[in-house]
Amino acid sequence: MVGTGQVEGTTIRVRARASVFRNGVFAVVAAGIPLFAVLYWLSFSQGNWHLVLLVQFIYMGFFAVVFLRHFAAFVEVTPTTITKQALVVRTVADRADVASVYVVDTHSSSSTDSLPQLLALDAEDRRLLRMRGTFWSREAMLTIAEAIGAPLTVETEPMTLAEFYALRPGIAYWYEGKLWLTVLGIILAFAASYFLLSALMVAIGVPSLLGL
Repeated sequence: MVGTGQVEGTTIRVRARASVFRNGVFAVVAAGIPLFAVLYWLSFSQGNWHLVLLVQFIYMGFFAVVFLRHFAAFVEVTPTTITKQALVVRTVADRADVASVYVVDTHSSSSTDSLPQLLALDAEDRRLLRMRGTFWSREAMLTIAEAIGAPLTVETEPMTLAEFYALRPGIAYWYEGKLWLTVLGIILAFAASYFLLSALMVAIGVPSLLGL
């Protein structure tokens, strides 16, 4: 179907899904409670519990910044521009450059659970805007698609992420579809956590994970 577009002179803005914040808070709390409970238990006997408290404040502060950035995320369509403010990066495109918009349900090859994706392309099939269901609701995507006013195609059949990436060259983000990068990221995250926790245990005067 074809989008009807926004009323001339108006600005349409949508926000990221609030459920991402709720799930994030649950994950941070679930991970933090047992970790800091053990560290406080170990540090009280050494009299260095204040170091654990400092680390806890840093831990909470880091995720507080992340959550605030999430609430600041938006996609906005004005009469002339399309702006996407993600967690860190902001992108701006000319609304007149959008030649087509697609809304597609995608899923991984190992799962049947699907998430919507919005893709706005220019006349040469280059990606101008992409919204993923992880962070944006389908209703928000359709609102933005209608506001843009370019020909809109809503795919009725879901497709795998590999099929979605194959639709047009360059629509995947640089880190998507690379298994080696995912594995490397997991290894580096575990290694960093391991060494940071070991350093903290040394600081509070208990044997570390490194046996120091």
